Amino acid sequence: MKFRLTLCLIIACIAPSTYVNAAPHERDFAVLNEWQWTDAGGRLSWNQDANASEYKVYRRVVNNNGPAPSAPNWNWDLIATLLGNSTSHTDSSAVAHTLYEYAITKTISIEGSTYQGHGLMYAGHEIELPTTRGKVLLLVEQELDQALAVEIDRYKLALVGDLWEVVHRTAQRHGISSHQDVKQVIQEEYDRDPQNLKSVILFGSLPKVQSGVIAPDGHHYDHMGAWSMPGILSRCLPT
Repeated sequence: MKFRLTLCLIIACIAPSTYVNAAPHERDFAVLNEWQWTDAGGRLSWNQDANASEYKVYRRVVNNNGPAPSAPNWNWDLIATLLGNSTSHTDSSAVAHTLYEYAITKTISIEGSTYQGHGLMYAGHEIELPTTRGKVLLLVEQELDQALAVEIDRYKLALVGDLWEVVHRTAQRHGISSHQDVKQVIQEEYDRDPQNLKSVILFGSLPKVQSGVIAPDGHHYDHMGAWSMPGILSRCLPT
C-alpha cells in the first residue's frame, strides 16, 4: 500500500546585509511563510511587512543539488517579483507528485539601512512517503557511549522511526584522539557503502577542526577567531 500526502516544511533564514548597532528584532529579517495546495496550484503566503519594498520568489525541484540561495549563480528559477505590500503568490506551474523548494527574499529598509530577509519552504502535493532515508553514522564519544547507553539506544530508535538505518561507532574524546582518527572512522563507513551512507551525527566532545575568521551566516559582528568546522570531517572521496 502506498501513502501520499501534501508536505510542507518551513525554514526561516535570518541574513541582514547591513548591520547597525540598534538593529531591529531578528524576526524582521525572516519571511515566515505557509504553503497550501489549491486548484490553481501551490499557494505561498506570509504576513505583511510595512518595511518591505519588494519580494522575490525562487523555486527549484528537490534533488537538483544547486547552491544555497545566498550563493551567486544558484540553480533556482525566479518565478515572481512582487511589490512590498504583497502577502502571497500562487505557483500555477506546480504539479502534484513533485517536491519543490521555494526561497522567498524580501528587501526591507529600517532606520535608513537596507536588509535582506529570507524564508524557505519545502513542499509538495500527493508526495509518496519514502521507505528509507539511507544510512546515518552515529559516532559517539566512547565514555558517553557507556554512561548514556539507555539514552543513546532511545535516540537510535527515534532515528530508525524516522526511516534511518543507524551505524553505531565510537571514538575517543578530544585531547586523546585526533580529528584524523574521527575522519578515518567516517571514511571507513563511507567506503563500506558509499551509495547509502547519507549523514553523520557526532555525539559528545569529539576532536574538532577549527578554521578562519569567517561568518557565512552574516553574524560578523560577534564572530572573532576560528570556529569549529565539523563538516570537513565528512568530506569523503571514493577510494
